[in-house]
Amino acid sequence: MNISTIKLVLRGISLILFSITLIFLIIGIDDDQSHYAVMIDAGSSGSRVRVFHWTGLSASSLESLNLANDPDCNDVTPGISQFADEPKGAISVLRPLIDCAKKYVPSTLVSSTPIFVKGTAGLRLLDNTTQRSLLDRISHDICSETNFLCKRDQFSVIRGSEEGLFL
Repeated sequence: MNISTIKLVLRGISLILFSITLIFLIIGIDDDQSHYAVMIDAGSSGSRVRVFHWTGLSASSLESLNLANDPDCNDVTPGISQFADEPKGAISVLRPLIDCAKKYVPSTLVSSTPIFVKGTAGLRLLDNTTQRSLLDRISHDICSETNFLCKRDQFSVIRGSEEGLFL
């Protein structure tokens, strides 16, 4: 890994922590508590989930939980861009990932755990109206079907240069 890649990764981790910290400062948190965040990487060929855990506001305690050995947490296909013409079908692909995340977030903390869906290459190929329609539907479905801390702006398309930072 070269120095510019390392800087980019560190900048991404800082951006994630900053975003999550702002969310929790707005809703109020206890610095000694465990916190979680769920990130769904909605790629062109499939989607995957990451669950982050940390204690208080300490960046040094941030960890990405290892879901690789959990057969319920495998990547799912197809990519959500395949639902451009039928946005209501996208939730069926993402539901197993959401169920996976629920296994790793204590039930008492789900309502204070933000969930993010970040679309990548496949969504960037769609026009803005189609992107918005698809992400609006996904955010509506996830926010209405789960108890995760959920706001529309947590569902977005990221630039190619940001992909390695978040996912």
